[in-house]
Amino acid sequence: LAQSAVLPEGIVDAERTAFANTGNISSMATIAGVHPEHTMSDALLSHLGERVTKIDDQDASILGWTCGNMVSTTRQVARFYWSLLGTRTLLSPKMLAEMSRLRTLSPPSWSAGKINYGLGLMLQQSSFIKYLQGPPVDGDWGVYLGHGGVTYGFLSEQGWIPQLNATFSITTNDERYLLFRLACDLIQLGAWHSHGLSVLPFMCGDLAIGSIGAVLASQGTQEIRA
Repeated sequence: LAQSAVLPEGIVDAERTAFANTGNISSMATIAGVHPEHTMSDALLSHLGERVTKIDDQDASILGWTCGNMVSTTRQVARFYWSLLGTRTLLSPKMLAEMSRLRTLSPPSWSAGKINYGLGLMLQQSSFIKYLQGPPVDGDWGVYLGHGGVTYGFLSEQGWIPQLNATFSITTNDERYLLFRLACDLIQLGAWHSHGLSVLPFMCGDLAIGSIGAVLASQGTQEIRA
């Protein structure tokens, strides 16, 4: 199956979006990824000087299929989610309803009790404090509908923020950062920009720092970059 064949015309720029199935990763990605020696949770303990693997010259087949092999820009991904969940013009109402039929993950699933999952969509709370309290509540500040991406050397988060009527995409080339913390800060920035809310009823915690690109695409002409 040629995955690029399903890309909707006029929504995603095919020249800036590719599916890395084979070939050298560096021929498609514009920046190398960093894969740490330790797991993500261990790496958060700040293992200074730890051994890392540069994800650049390997064959793209290591990235997986449908779970982490799409190479694109944050702008393109945000635009895709805007068509899917903003204007809702990408799929039929029936198909989108099926995708949005969410259930809270149960044990022994990954993130059991913390994420509501559907068909390619998940409802997630970006505030780590609220995340620990239980399933996300649709309509709460900090909650977005979308999906994350995880593969060797790269992480991403993207989706639709209901209160802002906006979509976003953020990515990092280092597996040691938890992007929901960046998503939380991005939502706070959007709330201040759109609603004048300088203090929101949720807490983001410390900002994770990495090589990050982010963009919000909304109905208006203004964009927010972080």
